[in-house]
Amino acid sequence: MNPKKLPQTLIHAGDTLKNYIDTYHVFKSALNRTLNKPQNTVLRYQKQASLSSEVLIDLSHALRHNFLADLAAQLPESYTTAAPKDNRQEQRIAELEAQLTIVQAEKSVLLEALKKG
Repeated sequence: MNPKKLPQTLIHAGDTLKNYIDTYHVFKSALNRTLNKPQNTVLRYQKQASLSSEVLIDLSHALRHNFLADLAAQLPESYTTAAPKDNRQEQRIAELEAQLTIVQAEKSVLLEALKKG
């Protein structure tokens, strides 16, 4: 693919980090200490449009937040991925539908019993 034809992305990794820090009121000084980085490192990260995967992973571990997923979510939905699909939600829906079927059957039995009683 010709690099000149790549789509212009508006993804700014530093802004993503800044939004998280602002939303969850994270102290940058404490995060610098957790990362074992010099003072103002996190502030510098917030100003950078791109961050290395190593930095993103370190931040994710330090804050127990998946910044890689946050950035990936900003890409167009048409992009492919080799990541395994998270189908926990679909599994939970199937479990709840099965429970609902059982509850509806029990309700029918109870209503019939009340009619006969």
